[in-house]
Amino acid sequence: MRRTRHLVMALGLAFVAAGCTESDDSARPTASSTSAPSSTPADDGTETAPQTPHPHDDEELPECRSELTYADEDELTHPTSAEDFLPYDSRAAIQEQSGRYLVLSDLRVGVHNGYERLVAEFTTAQQRNPDPEPTQPGLNAAYITCASPSEAFIDIPIEGRDILGVGINGAARRINDNGFVPPPDAELPGTTITDVEYVGAPGGSASLFIGVGHERADFRVFSLTDPYRVVVDIAHPD
Repeated sequence: MRRTRHLVMALGLAFVAAGCTESDDSARPTASSTSAPSSTPADDGTETAPQTPHPHDDEELPECRSELTYADEDELTHPTSAEDFLPYDSRAAIQEQSGRYLVLSDLRVGVHNGYERLVAEFTTAQQRNPDPEPTQPGLNAAYITCASPSEAFIDIPIEGRDILGVGINGAARRINDNGFVPPPDAELPGTTITDVEYVGAPGGSASLFIGVGHERADFRVFSLTDPYRVVVDIAHPD
């Protein structure tokens, strides 16, 4: 991964509840139901620090208005099982956001039998009042024509034959005394996941832009707990 930006991309998907609580190392995910989404942001001070200029903020990027690559705009997939891969032409509303907001702490990619896996690990944002709801991020995913943050219309360069966009609702930005902390880089050990960009924004939204080394790869996206993770699996070519 080469660059990260504090912006936001929206795929325009509705959310549907589903969650998982297995290990991201080797276990297969299992779907479960969750409570209703929360609309109250975490009162944790994550948006109070002054903006720290990012090394790529001054880049002149080409304009891009992202569209769906394969999916039908009028068709929305609601996965009933987190274990199954979705067809490449899916526009998926995977689960709703609930509970505390999450802060990205790590990105890693691993090669598995039949697929490559991206894991985005999170910690929970500190809150003054305990949140009784179980925590999970809202997730949606689809292949898109370019990595374009919502309403920004810029084209973030992504290496690969395809770009899978994963929207994450309920992701706060990490800050320290110097301002906002850039997302970590991810090592890319395989050939299926060729690029990873994590793009965050104020308001509790973030996106993963994932470069894929071959076209029309099936995928699955789900979340895990203890610790909180968003997992994206992309199938190897047949």
